[in-house]
Amino acid sequence: MVKTADIILYSTVGDEIIYTVSIRNAGAAAATDLAVNNPVPEHTVLVPGSAVGAGFQASYSIDGGRTHLPATELKVREADGTVRAARPDEITHLRLQLANPLPPGTVAIARYRVTVR
Repeated sequence: MVKTADIILYSTVGDEIIYTVSIRNAGAAAATDLAVNNPVPEHTVLVPGSAVGAGFQASYSIDGGRTHLPATELKVREADGTVRAARPDEITHLRLQLANPLPPGTVAIARYRVTVR
């Protein structure tokens, strides 16, 4: 797996960084159950809906990567007991999972964006 970013140094508040994740199956058989867990970099916010890639399914974590759910299912319980939808700045991890086996000799590519805060 290779992960690259289009801006690495000297990012300023409001800059958008695009991360590209490439998974290559160098084996002789199809690779199954492939998932990549990506912590959201410190001082950035994941751009909602930005995780894209053919055959990838995105899920998100607000608890340091312990559990992952679709974005619409992320809920936060406030101190007073009320429950609300999680905000993008509360997302700590992004999981990109391939829905189908990756054939030998092929590459799967996904991208996601973050904004520097």
